[in-house]
Amino acid sequence: MFSIGTMTRNVSDQVLDFYNVTFKCDILGWVGNCDDQMVRIIKRNTNIDRVIESINVEEKVEEFKGATLDIEGFQTTQLLPDLNLNIQGDEPTLLQELQAGRNIIVSTTIREKYKLNVGDTITIKFEKTPRQYTVIGYMDTMNGDGFYGIVPMKYLKKDAEVKTYSMLYIRAKEGANLQETCTQLGESLADLTYADLIPVEQQAKENEENNASLMSMISIFAVLAMVIGIVGVINNLMISFIERRQSMAMLRSVGMSKWQVLKMIFIEGLGSGVISAVSGLSGGILACYSLDYVLKGMDLPIHMEVVPELFPSYLMGGILITVIGSIIPARGSSKLNIIEAIKYE
Repeated sequence: MFSIGTMTRNVSDQVLDFYNVTFKCDILGWVGNCDDQMVRIIKRNTNIDRVIESINVEEKVEEFKGATLDIEGFQTTQLLPDLNLNIQGDEPTLLQELQAGRNIIVSTTIREKYKLNVGDTITIKFEKTPRQYTVIGYMDTMNGDGFYGIVPMKYLKKDAEVKTYSMLYIRAKEGANLQETCTQLGESLADLTYADLIPVEQQAKENEENNASLMSMISIFAVLAMVIGIVGVINNLMISFIERRQSMAMLRSVGMSKWQVLKMIFIEGLGSGVISAVSGLSGGILACYSLDYVLKGMDLPIHMEVVPELFPSYLMGGILITVIGSIIPARGSSKLNIIEAIKYE
């Protein structure tokens, strides 16, 4: 349960952080066959302040042993404040340098996996002609599941033979109603193409809900396993009581009171509960660290971080299970017939 709870918290927090940190604009737009004319229509809306256009393609890279790279092309030299890709170093200078030739800024996941240094070249296997791009910098982003790079749009258009924009990052003017603005933009483009325009907050919420549904399904299996474990704990406590009936009766016969027997049973339950809870938490922590290595091996940009705030609840839960399970044998010991129990074999 601790492992599942930690995984759920990390996935939920990091996906939400991705939207909150990366997309500082207000609206994300996917417009079919989007060209400069359609961008001008969007910019004419009185609620719109700025639009960043991009082209997005997925291509294999020769040096990555055939792995696919999510490539996004920009023509602007100013992504901030609307799009924060966590570019390391002097971002304006790097974006200016990016436009100067076939250059690329890659994610830190790629840098660590393939040991890329600034100045190295990678060969992107475009359908028509493979092209070499020079690495000029890095960025710490979850875009493209960590396999992500940005290049100049003018070169990506030629090399990938793409003429239309894939993505629009739209900033609205202060105080604008985002949902109404999306509806207006969709209506203004209705005669030309289809448009999927959605406020960033809504997109983040929908993504969070989808992840929550998936995590809930995983948690159900963990709860079932926990229920089976609780039944096993109670069963073991009952068997232990049955096996010790005679010894308990002997202790009662030499002067031990019912209260002392009850106290002994509950102290045993408390002790075994502490041991099992600490063991369970230790195993959960090891499982989280192991899962972190697995995710790194799969090149996923999600990190499993142990959440100390979860310790008290799971520790108390593990202890209470055995303490509450001790109630049944405790009741049995209070009703124990000493003479019959001593004769019991």
